[in-house]
Amino acid sequence: MIVRNTTKKDFYFFAAPHSMLPAEGSLGFKFKCLCVNHAFYIPSNEIWYRVIELRIGTEALSKGLKISHTLVGMDEDRVRLYQKGIGSGAAVED
Repeated sequence: MIVRNTTKKDFYFFAAPHSMLPAEGSLGFKFKCLCVNHAFYIPSNEIWYRVIELRIGTEALSKGLKISHTLVGMDEDRVRLYQKGIGSGAAVED
């Protein structure tokens, strides 16, 4: 996954829980997802990326699976409120 910040401001975001279509095809499909209760950070004019591991078990029935996320932008006030709520500043990753 690649996100490019083309603005002059730092960008914070989180990934809302994913959806998989067809839902029946998600059984046997394993991946290390972004929707892990973290806020992410991209400095101005930088690129952020993550390699996401995907695995399909032998029990998987679907030949195709669409995985989607909504990335939700956050302002610095929201990030501070989130950090205060979890008791640590370690939740924002870059």
